[in-house]
Amino acid sequence: MRSLATTDDDGRFERMVGGPQPLDVLVKGNVERRDRRTVSFERLPWRGEARGVVPGGPEVTIRCREIASDRTITIRVTDPDGAPLAGMYVWSFNAGTPPPRGETDDAGIVVLEGLLAEECTFMVNVVGEPRPEWLAPAARHETPAGQTIEMRFRRAAQITGTVLGRDGEPVSGAGVTARLADGSTFSATTGAEGHFALPVPADEPGFALTASWVDRTTGLETIERKAVPPDTDVTLQAK
Repeated sequence: MRSLATTDDDGRFERMVGGPQPLDVLVKGNVERRDRRTVSFERLPWRGEARGVVPGGPEVTIRCREIASDRTITIRVTDPDGAPLAGMYVWSFNAGTPPPRGETDDAGIVVLEGLLAEECTFMVNVVGEPRPEWLAPAARHETPAGQTIEMRFRRAAQITGTVLGRDGEPVSGAGVTARLADGSTFSATTGAEGHFALPVPADEPGFALTASWVDRTTGLETIERKAVPPDTDVTLQAK
């Protein structure tokens, strides 16, 4: 379980925790900036840690180190056939401040600079009209070191179906999630008649499908179905 605290002007912090078990304290250089209208966070290149800290024990001093913030990464964005895509918006929300971002050129390439020398998450957003037959590339977790990576769109299929309660009536507002073995997830919500349409990659053989909602009588309901292939229509009913 994570618990967050913020240092004051003297660099001190204090946080109540749930018990006497030793804790690991990690410091990351995120500074909160406020004005009258907005709250933003500036990501600074300072990191520190103290392992096995016992709550209620002596005060801990954590000496931070500065990590490099001059790394680069080249990202090539392609369609499902490997052809380059121009004008795609590529960004990272945890690689520096302001968040590095840019659009791909005619060769589908964008170079992001000034990145922190630690694992960062990179994502692609579609610019213009989305293509329903494609799925955006999954987020990539990389430590920038001048390398080139490819982020490829995937052909989309659908898993459709209906979620029913124990009484056989359709359930609206249920969350439906398809999960792959690598942890990737794709989500949708049922409509008024309990129907859902869930876009998934067409080249995957099967998905672990989960539907969940809170019933006023029985509480949390969860239905699981394994190895559901794409382009399938299923009925999920609570037992």
